[in-house]
Amino acid sequence: MICTVSMAMSAQSAPATRRSDDRASLIVLHLSKWASFLAGLALFVAVALIPPAADLDHIRLQRDRILAMEQTDLDRLANYRAMVKALDEQDPSTIRLVVASQLQLVPRDRTALVLPGLPEDPRLFELLEPAPHQLPVASDRVPSTLSRLAGDSKGRFVLLAIAGLALLWGLMPPLSEPD
Repeated sequence: MICTVSMAMSAQSAPATRRSDDRASLIVLHLSKWASFLAGLALFVAVALIPPAADLDHIRLQRDRILAMEQTDLDRLANYRAMVKALDEQDPSTIRLVVASQLQLVPRDRTALVLPGLPEDPRLFELLEPAPHQLPVASDRVPSTLSRLAGDSKGRFVLLAIAGLALLWGLMPPLSEPD
């Protein structure tokens, strides 16, 4: 009698345990499907956003280089304007500089000094030229595997296929519903 009671109790407890195991596995299955769906969606977004971000970085580098060159040109124009202003005001030091550098004439009370190994006279246009601004250079960071694959056409196709499979797996319903 004790044996039959214990068997009856174990028979009643077995389906309850089986149902909770089914529910737990169903929850894990649903969570894995949602995780797969979200991972596929994130991969689609990454493949869509990484190449334009790389292009934007390249364009920003070109813009910064052009701005540095423009600043050098603006400095050059400011130097030329200052020279023209000094010539219009007939500044004696500027007139002497122009006469010495362009006409290679020296006042009578002075002698030309030429040092060996140095240029004879400073050239006027070299004095007007500003020091060039430092041009920005591209960063030396190593691109990630994802950004390298997203930038390549074959790699982009592979990533899109993986993302599509992950989305498809996440959207598929389970094969059977629990009882």
